[in-house]
Amino acid sequence: MPILYTLVGLPASGKSTFCKSHPECVYISSDAIRAELYGDEVTQGNASDVFAIAHERIDHYLTLGYNVIFDATNTTRKIRRRALAHKAYHIAVYFDIPVSVCKAQNAKRDRIVPEFVYDNMIKYMSKPTKSEGFNEVLIVHE
Repeated sequence: MPILYTLVGLPASGKSTFCKSHPECVYISSDAIRAELYGDEVTQGNASDVFAIAHERIDHYLTLGYNVIFDATNTTRKIRRRALAHKAYHIAVYFDIPVSVCKAQNAKRDRIVPEFVYDNMIKYMSKPTKSEGFNEVLIVHE
């Protein structure tokens, strides 16, 4: 059965770097889809459209037997529920990185995530658990 890695973490927590260390997987990124649709990753656009495309692609590649990494913040159970609907072995990869580290890394990026976006994500962030349907939960500390 193919594996779906659902990444969970704040912006600049290392999610995309994790993807680069797993070239054997198909990489589906909400940011990359935003760039396709709107010309850059910063434009949020219509989240429903972005994630509909992401999940169509995830389903397509899982059906073909590929392991897939879903690179998005996936901060709440409600958001992750859609990923868990795919037929796959589900692994959540939770980036348990201090907010101060994420914000410092964010400041070095070309596309800076505004402070209020972090504050909102932190407010609603929930750690992934096996009880919500993941077969495994991996925690990245650095």
